[in-house]
Amino acid sequence: MIHPDIPNFDWAELTPQDRTVEQLVAHCCLQVGNRFWDHMGKLQAIRDDWGPLRITSTWRTPEHNAQVGGAENSQHLIWATDIVPTDPTPERIADLAAAADFEAFDGIGTYPTMGFVHLDLRGHKARWSG
Repeated sequence: MIHPDIPNFDWAELTPQDRTVEQLVAHCCLQVGNRFWDHMGKLQAIRDDWGPLRITSTWRTPEHNAQVGGAENSQHLIWATDIVPTDPTPERIADLAAAADFEAFDGIGTYPTMGFVHLDLRGHKARWSG
């Protein structure tokens, strides 16, 4: 558990493969701060309603972001999550994006053919489909 208010996430599932848990905690708590906690609180609310969600991407280094073809100014360089529902049909992806909109995520990208939704708190509303 990362926090008592966010009981269904742990540091291990949020940690990128090329970073340690300690590096992630330092990044999230010292550099990103409230944006991280707000994001995870909103994600917890979605998980409360939806049940299990798999996180496939969180914070990325510039090198990792380039390797996966991420945008040069990707929100993953600060903090963002890509999430997959247990049944990633296009309809469920659309429903998950609607739930994220209800929770007031700023950036919501839907990838129905790839089966995931991107979420971030960039400070302004952005919607796209890939």
